[in-house]
Amino acid sequence: MKKIISIIMIISLCLVMFSGCANSKRISIPKTDKTGKTTYQLVKVQPYGMFEADETVDGVEYSLSIGNVIWAIIFVETIVIPIIIVGWYLFEPDGLKPELKN
Repeated sequence: MKKIISIIMIISLCLVMFSGCANSKRISIPKTDKTGKTTYQLVKVQPYGMFEADETVDGVEYSLSIGNVIWAIIFVETIVIPIIIVGWYLFEPDGLKPELKN
């Protein structure tokens, strides 16, 4: 019975690792050069967590990934899964901040 439970735990750990709810997003970020010409740069923005708070992209608005919070609560007894989710995948990119959309 212990072997079956440990196999189920390992499989569920693998599923959570490969199917997190926070998704990356491609966002066009405006860049203005010295002449005042605005160009747009397509950037792939990754989710971030508490361990990567300084690796956010300027001008991008992030929101809490509710799915990842639910996964962290469900697997709280495993200790490892919530640390990974909260540490690296807690917030996902939504889009540009409102002041940059103009």
